[in-house]
Amino acid sequence: MPQPDEYLAIRAWGEMMRSAPSYIVADQQLAADSNAPIDSIYHGSREWVTISEITNPDARRRIEDGLNGLRRELNR
Repeated sequence: MPQPDEYLAIRAWGEMMRSAPSYIVADQQLAADSNAPIDSIYHGSREWVTISEITNPDARRRIEDGLNGLRRELNR
């Protein structure tokens, strides 16, 4: 089962949406607790929404750019 900090897409989405860091951490914990897909970005009204479900090309590119930045940051 993934750990909360492994949900990088949630962090990228949260930062893109300018969510409070505490909100992002809580969402990552909720994702881990519910064994959400690792590419989840937020919890919708009924289930987790994943990167692959984002159809707006600009939003998807921004999320993927944020993810790439986080991965580079973690690999330093």
